[in-house]
Order: sequence, then structure tokens, then C-alpha cells
Amino acid sequence: MAIAPRGRDGVRADEVDVDEACLVGGQRRRRVEPARQAGLAAAIRARAQPPQLLCGVDGPMPVLPLDVQPAGSPVGVDSSRGRGLGPVRQRHAAIVLRPGAGRDHRLADGPGPGDYPPPAMSLVVEALAKRFGRVNALAGLSMEAPGGQVMGFLGSNGAGKTTTMRIALGVLRADSGTIRWNGIDHRALPRPTWGYLPEERGLYPKMRVLDQLVFFAGLQGIPADVAARRARDWLLRFRAPEFAERRAEELSKGNQQKVQFLAAVIHEPQVLLLDEPFTGLDPVNIVLLREAILGLRDAGRTVLLSTHQMETVEAMCESVTIVDRGRALASGSLHEVKRRTTRRLVRLAVEGDHRLPWLRQVAGVRVLRPGIELSELELDPGVEPQVVLAAALAADARVTRFELAEPSLEQVFIDLVGHPAELEPAPPPAIERSPVAVA
Repeated sequence: MAIAPRGRDGVRADEVDVDEACLVGGQRRRRVEPARQAGLAAAIRARAQPPQLLCGVDGPMPVLPLDVQPAGSPVGVDSSRGRGLGPVRQRHAAIVLRPGAGRDHRLADGPGPGDYPPPAMSLVVEALAKRFGRVNALAGLSMEAPGGQVMGFLGSNGAGKTTTMRIALGVLRADSGTIRWNGIDHRALPRPTWGYLPEERGLYPKMRVLDQLVFFAGLQGIPADVAARRARDWLLRFRAPEFAERRAEELSKGNQQKVQFLAAVIHEPQVLLLDEPFTGLDPVNIVLLREAILGLRDAGRTVLLSTHQMETVEAMCESVTIVDRGRALASGSLHEVKRRTTRRLVRLAVEGDHRLPWLRQVAGVRVLRPGIELSELELDPGVEPQVVLAAALAADARVTRFELAEPSLEQVFIDLVGHPAELEPAPPPAIERSPVAVA
């Protein structure tokens, strides 16, 4: 389809089919001409009036090929780079395709209501409830995990974390409430949307690692050759290419955990549900797994991370939800959740006796977290931090570090829940039992 000039008022398309057509416009050349590029959109008998929108462009500016958009969607133009940008940005000129009479489409002054793309994807849990006989596992849990982020999903044993994940996967059915991904009910989503790493081991002990990774990927519709290539790439990334030919039972618990992680991600899901992913890993493999998870986040994946390792959450998670007895006690960005507590803390390091015996004489100050190199102190309301520093100097202690600090996530958790996460006793056995798949 060729685009032919039609004077100063715009252009009109003839009905001769060609393979390539694009539009260019300039500040002085007040019309639109072909530029030997893939077309912006079907323009049979279409009219356009571009000059008033491109008056700020210096010289000719091609609009490069763009993805096909439905009528009414905006196309952005970057005057500094000279290329199309897909969904329009507010400060750029915009071509808006709008259905009109017959096949007539005209340029608009900008996107109208409803023309902007939908907000970023997110995982929304709303009023989720689930009972196992007399055990109330979920009691109206609501939270939102922003798309493209790692959210820490924190709670004591029996708080409802695993139950929530199994409902999302369709292994369990909620009594009430909804789970939605990008506005779609989880029951209507295709299986490959989810990647799940359970806390329990779920590998076939007699099966070669490569074979079972290909098998698990095949359950999600991935061809065997593609799955084998991805599996070998991931094993190489985890510095374990030799695992491909070994049986799962020949691996340590930590290495089996890495293989289970690969089974959860090999089909490239949009949402990852990770239940205690660092269990059994040594420090080196913890670093490797952290890097892998953050790499998936940077690639646009959404990760729901359930763990009792608060330091890991602080290092990896942009947002946090703390749950207890099936309800969300706090949810939001990591900084927002930390600000929920009124604790006032000081971090102090001294040379010599790290037990800080002189601190017993200072009223309203107590050691919250003792340490060999650094101790964390809590101040009562009304006690100024300078009191601690003055007492240290009076005791001839050589201070090497003194700073005001926000409370750790662990302390926020204890304030909200009432006890550390790992000290909660396990809940009574659930009446309803369902098998759990690893991928």
C-alpha cells in the first residue's frame, strides 16, 4: 500500500499493495511521504493532518516500525531520537488511531481518556479465607505484590503463607476471596503463568537431573530441545553443569534445592512463588540463588518470597507483607513497613570489651542485639542518643562507630507478631491434604 501526498492538508492512501511503507514528517515539509519502512497501520483511504503536531521537529524524522496496535491506541514520537516509542509519553506528539465513519481515521491532538496502557501488572489477594476443619488458615487475607518486584511474604509457621500459594496454584480452593494477576482471576490463568518452589523436596530420586528438568518443563508446554538447552544454561550459571547426568539422590540437600529452583523457573513463568528457597544452602549457593532471583526480577518477573531470613528480605525485597493467623498485619514498601514501629535505636562499636559493662549505669538504654563488632541499643522515649556517647567516653571506651538507626525488619516483625518467626510452634495437622507439584 503506497502513501501518496495530497497537498498541505494531509495524505491519502491509494489501494496498491506494497511490502513496506512508513511516514516521515518535518517542520518545513508540511506533508507525509513514504520512507521505505514497515507501515504504522492500515491506511486504506485514510486521511491525516500531521503538520500542527510535528511543528517542533527539526528536519525530517522517520517513524520506525511499531507493534500492531488496536484502533484508539496511541503511538509516541521521540523528537530527539527520531523513532517511534510504542505507547505515547505525555510530552511527545502522538498519533491516535480512532475508528471513524467507514475506514476514516484522523490524527488527534493527543491520547484521550482510556488511551493510555493499563497500569503495571500486580498480584492482588483480596479477602482470602480458608478453613481446615477447626483451623482457620486464612481469615480475610488481603495484599498486593507489585509487578516486576520481589515481595517478602513473612509470617510465623502456620500463618497462612503456603496455603495462599497453593490456592494461587489451584492445588487448594479458597472458601472465599480472590487472587488476581493483572486483573485476571487465578483460576482463569494458564498454568505456565506460575512457577512454584515448595519447601518440601519434590524430585524423583532415581531420575537424571536433566531428564526431570525436561519433564517438568514439558508439563508446562516447553519442547524437549528448548527445555534441555535452558536446563544446561541454568546449570552452567549455577556452576554445576555436571549435575545434568547425575541422579537427584546423588546430590546433597542444598544441590537438590537448586535443581528444584530450576524446575520452577525453566518454563519462564510470569510469577514466581518461592517457599523458603534458601533452605539447606551454603553461603556461596545463597549468593548464587539471590543473584538468580534478582536477575529474574530485572527481567520483569514478579516474585513472592516466603522466608524466615529477615536479613535476606531486607537485602532483596522492595516490598513486604507480614501475616499472622491468616491476616495481613502490615503491607507496603520495606521503608513504609519499618516506619510502623516507634523504636529508637543506636548502633555502637567500641574497641576492647564488647559486652559494654558501663552501659548498665545508663538509665533508659538497653542492649537489643549484642555483637562482637557492633551492638544495637534501644532507647526509651525521652532518652537522647548523646547520653550513650557521653557514658562511653566517661568510661574511657574508644568508640569506633556510633549511629542512629532504623529498626531491623526482625524487630518490626516481633513488634507486630509478638515473637520471632522461627519460634512459632507448628500448627495442628490440616484435615485437607493435597499433593504439591514442583513446577
